[in-house]
Amino acid sequence: MNYSIQREAVLKELQINNNHFTADELYGILRKKVPQISLATIYRNLECLAKHGKIRRVSSFAVQKRFEGNTDLHFHIRCPQCGTLTDLPSEVCIALDTILLGKAAELDCKTYYLEFLAECDECLEKSEKTKIKEKVSPFSLI
Repeated sequence: MNYSIQREAVLKELQINNNHFTADELYGILRKKVPQISLATIYRNLECLAKHGKIRRVSSFAVQKRFEGNTDLHFHIRCPQCGTLTDLPSEVCIALDTILLGKAAELDCKTYYLEFLAECDECLEKSEKTKIKEKVSPFSLI
């Protein structure tokens, strides 16, 4: 894999941010730092870096592919409302992987992906506020 300023910028951004970016999100961030970078360059470099194990392609059930700098074994929690991905703590992932390895062997699976669904704090707060507004009317009719 050859070195390029664009590839290095993509890799660095994924490694310094503990986030799960789409190519479009990464493009929005990187074009401020590397103005000559194109969206096509972002896509090419993401695929190349994932192929060489430098980053991880997140196989989420969400619509868009996401990429992250954390290549260690871990699973995700996805908010069904906004699609935000959060890493599960490593000790939970290790315990789950031990269980899943046994089940995968029984089913003759070579790879597996596990994703949990749970509302993020922000969406949970919004839904709670909506529920409160619906229950309490600012005026009443007589």
